[in-house]
Amino acid sequence: MRHLNEGRLYVHLLIKQQSFLALACVLIIALVISMSCYGSPAVPSTPFFPVEKENDPSYIYPLALSEGKLVLDHNTLRLKHLWCTSDLLIWPYGYSLRIENKQIQVINQAGKIVAYVNGHIKVGGGEVPAEIIEKYIGQKLPDYCEGPFWLVSEVLDDK
Repeated sequence: MRHLNEGRLYVHLLIKQQSFLALACVLIIALVISMSCYGSPAVPSTPFFPVEKENDPSYIYPLALSEGKLVLDHNTLRLKHLWCTSDLLIWPYGYSLRIENKQIQVINQAGKIVAYVNGHIKVGGGEVPAEIIEKYIGQKLPDYCEGPFWLVSEVLDDK
């Protein structure tokens, strides 16, 4: 009878030890997840829309052409290419962002809608290094904005 009681006690202690280990694992996982989210920068509710600060004729624009889908990614408008990469777009002077009926639209200096999120877009310009973006837009890029960056010289008619 004594061996039976010792066996029950051993099983009882083993179950407690396994429960403790399971709880410790859950707590460690929760801690790791919360720490990984702690350092990530806050993203505002309105999309970041970098526009040239002025229409300066001395600015030199690349002469490339790109097209793809205009997407909202990490609260920035990006040109997503067919090969799955994307560029954060730096818009020409005078362009603006409008949200109408839950649709995000890009408006040119004449007030015309030239692009909208999830629509096809064709742009002139080219990739530029991150170091010169602040010169063009006159402000620091938020921490959550990642390149590559495409300096848009114009949005071309898709027809």
